[in-house]
Amino acid sequence: MKGENLKFIILTLVIIMPFCSLQAISSGDLLSAIEGASSPFGGLIAGHSLSTGRTPGFGHFSISAGIGVLVFRITNPAKAGENFKIGSPVMFGEMQVGIWNGRHMPMSGVTFFRSALVAKCGFIPVPKAVGSNDRSSAAFFYAGGLKIGILQGGLLFPDASMNILYSKASEIGLFNIPRSNSDTTFEISVSPHSFSLFIDVSKRLFYVCPYLSAGYSWSTVNGEYSLYQPSTDPGIQAYSRGSVKSVQGSFVWKFGAEISVFPFVNADAEAGMFGKKWMFSAGLRLSI
Repeated sequence: MKGENLKFIILTLVIIMPFCSLQAISSGDLLSAIEGASSPFGGLIAGHSLSTGRTPGFGHFSISAGIGVLVFRITNPAKAGENFKIGSPVMFGEMQVGIWNGRHMPMSGVTFFRSALVAKCGFIPVPKAVGSNDRSSAAFFYAGGLKIGILQGGLLFPDASMNILYSKASEIGLFNIPRSNSDTTFEISVSPHSFSLFIDVSKRLFYVCPYLSAGYSWSTVNGEYSLYQPSTDPGIQAYSRGSVKSVQGSFVWKFGAEISVFPFVNADAEAGMFGKKWMFSAGLRLSI
């Protein structure tokens, strides 16, 4: 179990640390550097949505585009006690297409179980410090799922919906340079994916629609790595390679607001946490 944790820690450090050269690192340094932290991938490919509790019915759709940031606080294992933050950006677009108008209750004015299909795509820039020269400098991802309007409340009641989403990113190739007898270097490729379940609740108040979202995300990272470790023998480097699979669950909550800026066009902004990491998003939505 400790061996698998160490492999995952090495994998996480390569992705989130923006420097190329690390001095020899002990397993204790790695464990203390990542202790209490969870994988960022679920937050990057599934955490940003700009979604209110409103669900489009049959014949209606919405399109949104935005940019988000997921913030980490980690410890530099090369310098004991040094802490720093990283803000990892993500660009994304989302489309919701109504497939069923649900069950309308004329007496109360509410609608139950209105449904829509959800499609999402985007990319995550890979820092040049760790990006491979012969691989893409950005990780592309896509997602698909279903949005079910538990309650569309009309004038008197709030809107509430459930989102079920599967997200997957392309293989991310990373190559840490230079290789020398004084540095620890890595060559690695990872393939993250996640499954998420969110509940969105919102209520439109004239031109403003505040909303709250909460749920859970299960993130899986599959990867292969090569590790070059400094050696005390001149001219010799210790070399090892292996694979890793890590599954982590994270509670997610977000609070945001949608503001009508033009007919059918809304501006969205939200903030929240994915696990123990802060995230922020902003964008525009076209609803018809």
